[in-house]
Amino acid sequence: MEKKLGTKWMKKILVQLKNSDKIKLVIWTNDMIQNQTIENWPIVDGLITLYSSGYPVNKVISYVNRHRPYCCNNPEFFKAMTNRESIYKVLDEIGVEHPNYLVLNTKEISNEINEETNWITFHGKKLEKPFVEKPIDSENHNIHIYFNSKEGGGKTKIFRKKAGRKNQFYSNGEIRRNGKYIYEEFIEQQEPIDIKVYAIGQKYVYAEKRSSLMQEGLLQIDEYGRELREVFKLSEKEKEFAAKITQAFGQFICGFDIVRGKDGRSVVIDINGWSFVKSEFSNEYFENCGRLLVELFLTNCKK
Repeated sequence: MEKKLGTKWMKKILVQLKNSDKIKLVIWTNDMIQNQTIENWPIVDGLITLYSSGYPVNKVISYVNRHRPYCCNNPEFFKAMTNRESIYKVLDEIGVEHPNYLVLNTKEISNEINEETNWITFHGKKLEKPFVEKPIDSENHNIHIYFNSKEGGGKTKIFRKKAGRKNQFYSNGEIRRNGKYIYEEFIEQQEPIDIKVYAIGQKYVYAEKRSSLMQEGLLQIDEYGRELREVFKLSEKEKEFAAKITQAFGQFICGFDIVRGKDGRSVVIDINGWSFVKSEFSNEYFENCGRLLVELFLTNCKK
């Protein structure tokens, strides 16, 4: 958690809060959050909550229920946002498009899944390749894409960037049989890009594009050694997605991913919560993020 707080991206935002003469900024240490009871936590009027691995969600919720600070990102939604099926159910409720999907616990029902070269079937339901297999836990980014025989078969494994790579192809096209997965239709794209969206409330949204993680080849990097991205212009419908998502998930600052299909659909494939823009040319985003956070807290915190 301190790692996130200490990034230069977060510092760009915090400096604007520090410069406001109407806000007193209190930084909580990782030791305080993890090892001290909520009775020893400072009492504040507003709270910035940043979910990351190991974040004590229940503890934070207990603190919020006791002292009622205004939270820019509501921790009550954090657990739902780590479950891909729960995310898609919320998107259904608010009318935001996502891939068609099927959820299977392949470990528990392994003998009930019939796997053929170009499809799998389960209790009369048929899923044809190509399809995407994701762990139900949205924090797990070990994603597999399975291809049919017309495309050469096999599968591509997508993973967190390592050694300059973003994916690896394997000739063995069998699905995983060791846990709970969400199986999604493979979206044929207009062009092989992922769209990274960063929304701030219902009024401001910023986006970048990158080379699709599904596309073969090495990761494209910039002069700073980071993933190469470009500022991207969203459609009006995609901007509406941003407003709906921040409101429905209770996340004033929220990132999510979109792909554009050849059929004209814009489809949300992941919700990331508070994620950071990592481009050197995105000062406009950070200026707006800091300014809007100041306005948000001054409007909603106790007088």
